[in-house]
Amino acid sequence: MAIDRLAIMRHKTTTKYILAHIPKNSIVLDIGIGEGNYWNPILDKYEVHGLDLSRSSKMIRYVTSIEKDNVTEVSEKYEYVTMFEVIEHLESPVKALKNIRKLMVKGGALIGSTPNRFDPYLWVGATMHSRHNYIFDKLSLRHLLTKCGFNVLEIESLVLPLKLSRDIFISVDLSRFFMMGRVLFWDAKLDP
Repeated sequence: MAIDRLAIMRHKTTTKYILAHIPKNSIVLDIGIGEGNYWNPILDKYEVHGLDLSRSSKMIRYVTSIEKDNVTEVSEKYEYVTMFEVIEHLESPVKALKNIRKLMVKGGALIGSTPNRFDPYLWVGATMHSRHNYIFDKLSLRHLLTKCGFNVLEIESLVLPLKLSRDIFISVDLSRFFMMGRVLFWDAKLDP
């Protein structure tokens, strides 16, 4: 399956976010890992256990839904759990986040990303993906994470790619000045 240039840029940003927030040699549970393209350049630095609905890559250890009433397939507890571009697809993000809490050690970190409701491309006619059930902004995402027992350390909107030509994208971060941006990245700790 071909990956477009915008996805490649998003994967590179995700990889940088992982490196900045998770110490090397950590064991990480990645919810909705899929192909795990953002892990590929740094896979030698981490032990990654994937959880997904189907076994689409060798990194997937658990084939299950994080929205089940009880995720009994996962017997380990993790200090680091990631969930990139997943929460917007869920039917019940609250149930999923409460299940994730059960898979974490006290003080563990949940790190993830989701499309931003203030994506400037939505203002000029772009539409949300048909499989997205929710769209978050910094405030609604913070509220959801806090409601589910997480202490939000940061929410950043890092990716605002500008298309200069058919083949050239640049990434500009204006989120320090405006609430806009394509993708929200978050880092939250599990409240004890």
